[in-house]
Amino acid sequence: MRARLSPHSHPGHWLLLLEVEASLPTQKEPQISPELPENLLNPVKKGDLSIANLCRLGLTNREAEVLSLVLQDKTSVQIAQALAMSDRTVKKHLERIHRKFGVQTRLSAIIYTLRVLDLLPQID
Repeated sequence: MRARLSPHSHPGHWLLLLEVEASLPTQKEPQISPELPENLLNPVKKGDLSIANLCRLGLTNREAEVLSLVLQDKTSVQIAQALAMSDRTVKKHLERIHRKFGVQTRLSAIIYTLRVLDLLPQID
């Protein structure tokens, strides 16, 4: 319970504030839920390009599959055929990957992935 006072407060306002804050639910210590996705519970494994490890970068399983094929230098059409989806769907997955990684191109996504996994040296 806290009371915030300011030099400009009306004398009775702090009592009202104190009553309102006392009626608010208290904050509980955050708990790790067993339903959390595995990628939030396990750290990224350096040097591991597996789908499971790519998911730990914040990607969905399907996005990780797409990124894995991008890392193998596959085109959108080849990825679409390999994963039985349209090339438009592949492009949507790539857009989400780019947004999550804060990049704009496939090459940038590849470089980001390799750097995060310690497979590419950092350049200053």
